[in-house]
Amino acid sequence: MASSTQKTVYYRQARFSESMPRTLQQMLSDALRQLDLVRDRLEAVDPKASGFRVISARSSDLGFLCGRLTTFERGGYQTVIADDPEAKDLPLSAIEPPEKEGVPHQFATGMLYFCIFQNHVAVIQSASLRAGAFEQHLAWLLREKTSNLTPQQGVALVDEPRQATRDRIKKAHVRSVMIGRPLLEESVIVPAHATQTKAQSRFKGSGGLIRVIKEWLDPTQFEHLGLEQGVFDGNLEVWIEIRYPKRLRSCPEDAIRLLDDLALALRDLDEDQTRLELADGTHVKGNELKISGHVEARVSAGLLEEADLYSAMREWLEALIKDGSITD
Repeated sequence: MASSTQKTVYYRQARFSESMPRTLQQMLSDALRQLDLVRDRLEAVDPKASGFRVISARSSDLGFLCGRLTTFERGGYQTVIADDPEAKDLPLSAIEPPEKEGVPHQFATGMLYFCIFQNHVAVIQSASLRAGAFEQHLAWLLREKTSNLTPQQGVALVDEPRQATRDRIKKAHVRSVMIGRPLLEESVIVPAHATQTKAQSRFKGSGGLIRVIKEWLDPTQFEHLGLEQGVFDGNLEVWIEIRYPKRLRSCPEDAIRLLDDLALALRDLDEDQTRLELADGTHVKGNELKISGHVEARVSAGLLEEADLYSAMREWLEALIKDGSITD
């Protein structure tokens, strides 16, 4: 029986390192025509060439280029867990990838859907396959597998705030920018015998934020904290505020412009990692620096009906273009 599901769709704009005579849609369409067979566009993503990334489906919907990017590992097993509420522990087991009609099948480890019109891009990403991976794959296809880009030319899929958010920042200007990041880096400890206990997360101090704290503190005080040697059960957040010094009654125009530009440049961070305060006292949340929405798609036998999903993505992207929320 068919059902429906709601997916979050994000807007990106394709930017090239130099002016290009053709759009991303034109170049990718040309690349997919040249690389018609999967073997010609299959990208190995590990040194052993067992993990792969590929545009595994493509279609045209009323002048929009749509498709599916997939990652998989050849011979990779799928872990499953027993579903027994009456048990004290739930054992794990692994399923071998099947073979159907003489063709080996692999477990898909990541899925991303895209819809492109000119240099406007809509993406539906998964936890294991993000827009950044799609950007890398596009660069590989266009630069290394075809001659659409030279080795010196690059392509990026950048977040764009709505025009209304740009207008708010331009009108009121930014008073302060808040940037938040986890303090500690997470590692997952998997027990030797998975049936005995579950994997646990542990956090250890390393990276740029730890170095910042180390520079601020007296060496003896920092050593006493044990941040670099200790392993902790939970994480902390660090928020950095960039603002005009409060002692100043006015600021030069170049400093005001720098804060405005910085605020817009931070749109590529995760939604919960950025906050802006404007000079009129209002706030801009991180999700207002991105353009996102929701689309509905049907699900049948556990699989998305992709033609239905592509149409919904195309309509969403088309609406953004028509109402002026995005610009070239």
